[in-house]
Amino acid sequence: MLLFPLSIVYGMAVKARFLFYSLGILKQERLPCKVISVGNITAGGSGKTPVTIFLAKWLKEKGLNVTVLSRGYKRKGGGKTGIVSDNENILLDVERSGDEPYLMAERLKGVPVIVGKSRVKSALYASEKFLPHVIILDDGFQHVSLKRDIDIVLLNSTGSGYLLPLGPLREPVAGIKRADILMIKGNKDSTDAEGFKKPLFRFTYTPGVIHDSKGNRFDIKDLKGKRVLAFAGIANPDSFFETLKNCGAFIVKTMTFPDHHWYTVSDIEGIKKEAGDVSFAVTTEKDFVRLKGVKTPDIPLLAVGVEVDIEKNERFLELIKERLALPFPGRGIA
Repeated sequence: MLLFPLSIVYGMAVKARFLFYSLGILKQERLPCKVISVGNITAGGSGKTPVTIFLAKWLKEKGLNVTVLSRGYKRKGGGKTGIVSDNENILLDVERSGDEPYLMAERLKGVPVIVGKSRVKSALYASEKFLPHVIILDDGFQHVSLKRDIDIVLLNSTGSGYLLPLGPLREPVAGIKRADILMIKGNKDSTDAEGFKKPLFRFTYTPGVIHDSKGNRFDIKDLKGKRVLAFAGIANPDSFFETLKNCGAFIVKTMTFPDHHWYTVSDIEGIKKEAGDVSFAVTTEKDFVRLKGVKTPDIPLLAVGVEVDIEKNERFLELIKERLALPFPGRGIA
């Protein structure tokens, strides 16, 4: 109950801010390139980063210059704009990048990744330095100071329905009306989403690259029937554990850490102690980048990446292409 008044004040501030932008009292910056935002209305994970990676790869394959902008949550170096990666190299370590930007830099070769607290400053810098056709905002739905051409909103449970800090909502549910495309993970009930009369696409995670700390790659079949300890420091660890089970892994024990947790030597010792005689200790790619710099001796550690599988994928990509209204040098949609 102590948080209820704070939630009301927060909600009033959010509504006032959006109102000022809609009335033109606060100015929206228009870039010389197209802008796609991938975001949500709740705190925590909903699949934004995997969807951002999917879109950036597809646009790059179609011959467009793409740059990704991210806040770099919990990174060192404050809110200053920084280049995590240019078209060729990773330039910042994971602590100065943040886990998600660093992961995107690893996964997106030839796509610059920029971090910074101000999306406007980062976007203006990126548009001048890299001359992108398209900028993708990772977790950008509430950053309305930057005008965008496509707003993609990923939906998950709104929980209690209360705004921060009492509940998980970053803004009232009515904010979904600003979206151009809605996406929902798995088989969650979409009745409320359908009520907004926006294009709606379901997506699921499928296992992607599996590798160890030495860069050796494994096949998903290598986990089938194996005894594993699974650990994760992400917003929804149960989703990751379910993915491992679907791969046929026998999970002996699970360990969870706070979202964006930076692992310590003590954490590794605890994981090693709990692992016992398992075949592998398995974690997510996002957790794996946060283990960089921490020695993991004698632990057979694997990182499992994920890809997004979008239902009605061709229609989804056609819609993106239509709304961007750009000449695509590459052939075809899929």
